Parts: sequence; structure tokens; C-alpha cells
Amino acid sequence: MFLKTSEEAKCSVCDVTFTNAVPQIKSAAINFDTSSNKWELQVLGTGFTGDKTTTEFKLNGVDQTLKEVTSTSVKVVFSNLVKDGTIKGSKLYFDIGLP
Repeated sequence: MFLKTSEEAKCSVCDVTFTNAVPQIKSAAINFDTSSNKWELQVLGTGFTGDKTTTEFKLNGVDQTLKEVTSTSVKVVFSNLVKDGTIKGSKLYFDIGLP
């Protein structure tokens, strides 16, 4: 069954909190970690929310491994790279599914 308009959808428990805090990215750098033998991305900024369970980083549409998430830093281990080495796009999501 599909709804025709949003008025037909009634929310019985709508617990939504909006915030004015928007994460600000100041810099990003890619480094090679010789101990793990993998490339890592570190994103620095302010206002980052969530943790490793509620944040995700996608490279070319593929989830990458989060090493650290704090309010000012995100470290990503590139664990699923494409073979041709072409980066078509990346997306960083904080607090997945939360407004």
C-alpha cells in the first residue's frame, strides 16, 4: 500500500530534535600507516557528532572502516578500494538516520 500525500501518513510517535549545529570540515589528509600497511584519511574540523556506530564514510559508494570518531576528528582506514584507483566520490555521514 502506498500513500498519495504526506497528510495520509500519521505519526504515532514522532520524537524528532533539530539542531543548528552543522559540522565544519577544516582539513583532510591521506597518510600511509606502515604498521597496518593501509592508507588512512584523517578529517579535522568542529561539531562532529556521533561515534563509529553512527557515522559512515563511503568511497565510490562502498563503506570504509572507521578507526576513530571524535568531535574534532574522523579517521578512516581505506579497506575497500577499487582496483583502478579512481575516486569517483566520497561521502561522510554523521549520526546515520538522525536529523
